[in-house]
Amino acid sequence: MPNVIFLVTKHNRASVSALAAAMEENPLTSEVPFTYAKTPEEITAGSVAVISFTTLNILETAEAVHSIRERCGEEITIIAGGAHPSAEPEETLRLGADYVIRGEGEISFPGFINSLIRGDDPLSVKGVSGWRNGEAVISGYSPKVELDKHAPFPVRPKNFSYIEITRGCPAACRYCQASYLFGNSYRHRSIENINYHLKRVVDVGMKDIRFSTPDCLSYGVHKGESPDLDIVQRLLETMSETAKDRNIYMGTFPAEIWPASVSREGIGLLKRYCANSNIVIGAQTGSERMLEHLHRRHTVQDVIDAVRIIREAGYITNVDFLFGLPGETEEDEILSLKLMEELTTMGARIHAHAFMPLAGTPLSHSPPPVFSEKTLKALNRLTGKGLEFGQWRRQRNAASMIYHFRKRFLETGDTHASKAYAEEVSSIL
Repeated sequence: MPNVIFLVTKHNRASVSALAAAMEENPLTSEVPFTYAKTPEEITAGSVAVISFTTLNILETAEAVHSIRERCGEEITIIAGGAHPSAEPEETLRLGADYVIRGEGEISFPGFINSLIRGDDPLSVKGVSGWRNGEAVISGYSPKVELDKHAPFPVRPKNFSYIEITRGCPAACRYCQASYLFGNSYRHRSIENINYHLKRVVDVGMKDIRFSTPDCLSYGVHKGESPDLDIVQRLLETMSETAKDRNIYMGTFPAEIWPASVSREGIGLLKRYCANSNIVIGAQTGSERMLEHLHRRHTVQDVIDAVRIIREAGYITNVDFLFGLPGETEEDEILSLKLMEELTTMGARIHAHAFMPLAGTPLSHSPPPVFSEKTLKALNRLTGKGLEFGQWRRQRNAASMIYHFRKRFLETGDTHASKAYAEEVSSIL
């Protein structure tokens, strides 16, 4: 029977929790031992190493896989999943993985582990890609799951981060992986099922309980309809009764509130039942043309109205902006800077991000972001006033390194040479 070791990072705890729970609750794999590793060095020969990552983490993942392979050789089975492997399975295999799960893993991952136990071909499991006779065999996606049928974390939630209540997103923003990985409609965990798992974390003594959703006011709807606040209220009432004196946080990253979903009634519900002091909304740009180009499904006025309502309710209001977007003109840039100024005068803070070409999105092969002097000056001025707090500098550098790493790796297949090249090019830019 294989020993499964999950490599846990600050970026993949929720994914690891869901996979561990899926293996634990499946009768075919419920007896398989599993442990968690915080570093690649803790992964030992003879085990199955499970690695989940996004494009943002490809450089450290490439190093981790190389480290594991160098120490364990062929006496290790490495299986990778997550947003990047799902979109780029062959690239992930070339990085050193033996197998890749594409899409959601709650069904495919236990199936893969069971195939190892039985001595079957893992490539016969739907959603599993891998090598066969030196050739990459790329499968379709794993089945999409009903959230109620799968726990968000195992019996002992050692790596608990949050309870996922909604998966998928109808927006299909052209830079974001969520819709392309999980589908372009919402799938919700039922109130009864959410409450069941909430009781579990209350029973183990969790004080702060967080919930993941692409838009916390869209619970119960499916294709981006207007919020159904009656069902949102039933959800929050049930949570509040079960949580008792615990803190409920809605809108935990990567979730936020969609600007067009914001209403006084909806924000009033969050104020009544939740412990949030901050609320994040996504503007991304101040240009109507770019909003349409990015498929954002809201207007600039929606952002302004949302900030006004949230500020009136007494919340610290953080507004996401993306800079260096492909196709952005100087006029679009000026409109974004103008909107930022207007929102900060209303009391909002700007959460600035650099565009990242993420695998599997329509903009995945775009060049890394370039910031004009005008934008740099505006961001630095807002930072100096305490009105901007994003990590756009680090993200801009990371986007450049990742872009050049992937480009060179496609040509050479050498992770070390590709990383060295990416570091050299990025240091010049």
